[in-house]
Amino acid sequence: MARASPCADIRNRLFLIDDRLVFSDIAGNCADAAYSQTRYGSTPDEVLCSCHDSIAGPMRSCQDEQYQDLFDTMTANLDKPDLGLGSEHTVQPLPF
Repeated sequence: MARASPCADIRNRLFLIDDRLVFSDIAGNCADAAYSQTRYGSTPDEVLCSCHDSIAGPMRSCQDEQYQDLFDTMTANLDKPDLGLGSEHTVQPLPF
């Protein structure tokens, strides 16, 4: 899924969070859908939170409010190796 991501010429990264959740960060030079961040559960079909660009403007949602604060922290700290989560969480980049 990450390898086939369109509009990913700036960033295309996956992270394993706390050995059980996956965070995807994609960005590119596109007129529409220029970025996307997604927090997955145990499968790619289980989207817990997402934030992405669309023709209607930025779209942001979390299926369950318990995931909102962590997702907000990660999306606000994309430039940090630990995504701003600190020592309370493990963040491992997933090479692909």
